[in-house]
Amino acid sequence: MSKFCPKCGGDSYIVDGRNKPYGYRRRRKCEQCGFRWSTLEIVIESGCRLRNGFDISRVVDHNNIL
Repeated sequence: MSKFCPKCGGDSYIVDGRNKPYGYRRRRKCEQCGFRWSTLEIVIESGCRLRNGFDISRVVDHNNIL
């Protein structure tokens, strides 16, 4: 899954990922501007909620997650 940079809109990649009791925390870095931010993926009964460090969240259908 590709996340876009919240600062410039460029593509990003995962720098570090950690399994936490409440979900998965990933550090991401923009390929264009070098901006870094964290995303948090929380597994819930109805699917997965993706949330980043800017308090933007969305529910993702579990069938679409690889």
